[in-house]
Amino acid sequence: MCLELKSGSKRWGFNILDKHGASLPEWGMAGSPLVFEDLVIISVGGRNGHSLVAYNKMTGDYVWSGGSDRIHWSSPVICELAGKKQVLIFNRSAMFGHDISDGSVLWEYEWDTDGMPHVAIPVPVSEDRIVLSSGYGKGAELLQISNSGEGKQSAERIWRTLHLKAKFNNYVFKDGYIYGLDDGMLTCIDVKTGRRSWKKGRYGHGQNILVDDLMLLTTERGEVLLIEPVPEEPHVLGSFKAFDGKSWNPPALVGEYLLLRNHLEAALYRLPLLKE
Repeated sequence: MCLELKSGSKRWGFNILDKHGASLPEWGMAGSPLVFEDLVIISVGGRNGHSLVAYNKMTGDYVWSGGSDRIHWSSPVICELAGKKQVLIFNRSAMFGHDISDGSVLWEYEWDTDGMPHVAIPVPVSEDRIVLSSGYGKGAELLQISNSGEGKQSAERIWRTLHLKAKFNNYVFKDGYIYGLDDGMLTCIDVKTGRRSWKKGRYGHGQNILVDDLMLLTTERGEVLLIEPVPEEPHVLGSFKAFDGKSWNPPALVGEYLLLRNHLEAALYRLPLLKE
């Protein structure tokens, strides 16, 4: 639904599962809506071309849909690969690239984990390559996206590694390296080779975000760390305890304000800004 910000009154809304013939996944709807220009794009998981759906963000009118795969718990993201602007979504059986203009499937890449969750968002590392990863022993792969004619694209694996198994933790890319939680331990992966540079610290299934040249890592135990991610070794610059108890939710940073939550509470912290 779309709500008025000042009053909270509903502008439009409907049940997306009923509207597109989809079924509720085992752990509910976990993917975030993606707002892009006049569209709000949602992973629904409906059959017969209604897996990924776009509506007009102001009116709720249907704009386009594409794909027929069931969803898991990942969120759609926008990127441009091989010269084509597209929406990436990690579904039950594969990774898909959808044309942003009409929702049609540009390419897909099978990703079989025997039904185990696909959650982490894929990360572009160049103009035509992405890294995708999932946990439960699956690992990570670097994919090359190429144009294959008639407006379609194809995906080819460059390397595969078991040194990054992102169970439901997003990972980040900086200066040729991927930094993320490998089954709860922070790791650094060389994007060119897929080889591990280091693996240190037991942080559990937390989350991390890249802020300029630094990384904010929230641990499963509710601690927040500021880390300088470099391929030699991680430099922990500071930390504080934000919560007691299990914390799995991704953080949000707006300027100097860090918004955190877990299944019990939410908190807002003001972070010190570095002066040039």
